[in-house]
Amino acid sequence: FLICSKCGAKIYGSRTNNGNTKKEKNYYFYYQCNSKSKCERYKNHVIHQALILELKKINPSKGIVRLFEEILIEEYYHVNKSRVKELDKLENDFKKKNETRTRLVFMLADGSIGKEEFDIANDSLKRELKNLEINKLELSDYKKDLDYYVSFGLSLITNLDKIYENCGIDLQKKFLGSIFTDKII
Repeated sequence: FLICSKCGAKIYGSRTNNGNTKKEKNYYFYYQCNSKSKCERYKNHVIHQALILELKKINPSKGIVRLFEEILIEEYYHVNKSRVKELDKLENDFKKKNETRTRLVFMLADGSIGKEEFDIANDSLKRELKNLEINKLELSDYKKDLDYYVSFGLSLITNLDKIYENCGIDLQKKFLGSIFTDKII
């Protein structure tokens, strides 16, 4: 992207100031050719506007966005595999405890157990179910996290130009470094 049109050398970012004799030192940013002759020099806003125009061209199709969404979801589940496994185990335990509680009611109804035995077992199951419910709630927030993760990722891939425009210089450097492997700034 940043190549001198006259000699083919790389163009790199630079800065200068208004000199040491001034009371207030001002810095000016620009891009210039890396060759000895310094063929071309551009004000930084000219290059940045050209870059933003290029980033606008990198607008993925709906199919690519859906594919990216599936990749994000798969990666999220992979990273949170133990969390999902634990949540599944809690769900299974919760279901079994409820089934036991239902059997207790039938046992009380048919006289297999007395009221006192029922109350003791039922109270114990209620406490266990409450604890399982609390644990489920703590682990189930991963789905909310997933929504945020996917939403953020999709927003990122579909708004590269806006993100570049609105982030600070340090983030712009990292951003460009992740796209262009050669150091351009």
